[in-house]
Parts: sequence; C-alpha cells; structure tokens
Amino acid sequence: METVVKYHVEALQYQNIIDFFEENLQTIWESRGGTDPIKDILDKKYAECKPYGIKGFVLYKQAHPCGFAWVDTKTPHYGNIMLHTFHAEDEAPLIEAVLKKDYFTDVLLELVQFKEKTSFRQHMLEKNIAEIVRLRMGMYLPEAYDYPSHQNEIAFIPLTKEHYPQSAHLSYIGHQVSNDYLLYPELSDPHKRKHLEKLVFDEIYGPVIQQSSYMMTWMGIPMGACLLIEVPCWGFDKVPWIFDIALDPNYHGQGYGKLLMQQVLA
Repeated sequence: METVVKYHVEALQYQNIIDFFEENLQTIWESRGGTDPIKDILDKKYAECKPYGIKGFVLYKQAHPCGFAWVDTKTPHYGNIMLHTFHAEDEAPLIEAVLKKDYFTDVLLELVQFKEKTSFRQHMLEKNIAEIVRLRMGMYLPEAYDYPSHQNEIAFIPLTKEHYPQSAHLSYIGHQVSNDYLLYPELSDPHKRKHLEKLVFDEIYGPVIQQSSYMMTWMGIPMGACLLIEVPCWGFDKVPWIFDIALDPNYHGQGYGKLLMQQVLA
C-alpha cells in the first residue's frame, strides 16, 4: 500500500531555523568555504530585517521539519526570499506552499539559497512565476572597446551630495534604455529616483565611498556617474557595492563606461 506523504506549514519563528536547520546550514556553508558561524550571519540578518517585518514558514513532512521559506521586504515592492530544504524531494512542496502564501503579488523578490542549484528557480518557472532577467548595462571584457578620441576633454569630479539631482537624472534616463526598472516603482519615476539618490547620500543604506564615486563630464556637461557605498554583505562587515553606474544614452556604446569604471577602480 502506497504511503501518502503529508506536508503542512507553521508560521516562521526565527528560533525554529536555528533549532532545526543550523547544523545543516553550517555544513553547507563550510563546504563552500565559509569560516564564520552561520548562526552569527543569520542573527545579523534577522536583526537587520526584523524592523521591516519578516514573513515565512517552516515546512513539515510527516510532522518533521524539512524546509523553510523566509521573506523580507525593506521596501513595499522589493525584497528577498530565502528557501532551503534538507532534501531535493521536498523542494517542489516548498514552492507549492510558497505560492499559496501569495508572497509575489506586487513585489519583486530575489531568490536566496544556500546551495548552488537551479531547481528552485525551475520549480517556480513551471508554476508560471515571472522571472525578471537583470538587463543591466555591462561590458564584456573579451570584447575590444575603443577609447573615445576626445578623452582628454573628459573630466572626472568627485560625486558628492550636491550632485545628487544630476546623478539621479543620469540614472533615470540611462536605465530607461534597458527597461531594468520596470518592476521597481521607487526607481521608474524621476522624482522618486531623485528622492532615493538623496537618501543614499544621507547614508541610510551605508557610508558613501567618496574616493571611488565619480561624475564624468565633457566640457562641463554631465555624461555619467558611478556611486559606491559600503554595505555589510555575505558575512562581511564591509563590502563595496556599486549602488549605481549610469551613462547618458547619447554616450552608450562608445567606450565612456569603460573610462568611468577605470577611474573608479584607479
């Protein structure tokens, strides 16, 4: 007689993750080269996310915990979903339970997982969850990019708070080309984008790395900007994060972005 496997969920309690999953997560973390205790990293993430609210559940199979889903959103329309199971056979039931919670309505969630695998993503695609591929403008290093012929007329000035209206405008018009902000309501409106830039310079997300943040100009006209901030990430207290890099679309594909990045990295 075939045994019917029964699953159920219970509301996420942070201590449940530590009690049920810490040992397994620590093993995975160490196998990937992690050195710090995974509990310390999770404790820090929990403390950072708790003021904004954390949703989720623990998945049980035959009354035994087998996985969990953790959702944190620091803004109304953007956040993270952390998924984990002990065994691959429980991944599809975990996704089924996630979809019943309606976590994806009007919000863009980035998938966070402890193992390098594509199965969670595949299960969600099979359930018709829309996937947004990041179309950020980038430079493929194997390709040859010529430098602009008039690069001597280009100047780099430190990007400071007084420039935030110009850098926000460059970001807004630059990213319109790639449609990269379609599901970011805070970024797809020029006024909201300017407000966000001001908040960044107010350092609510982390200290601005002034020595690596620049605006690029040609004959005094802003062409592009790159803004770096310092954030805690991946278990490190300080990680340099390119909050944004953008060029006026009139200068795309001509090597200016390469010049800007080389200045940032100098």
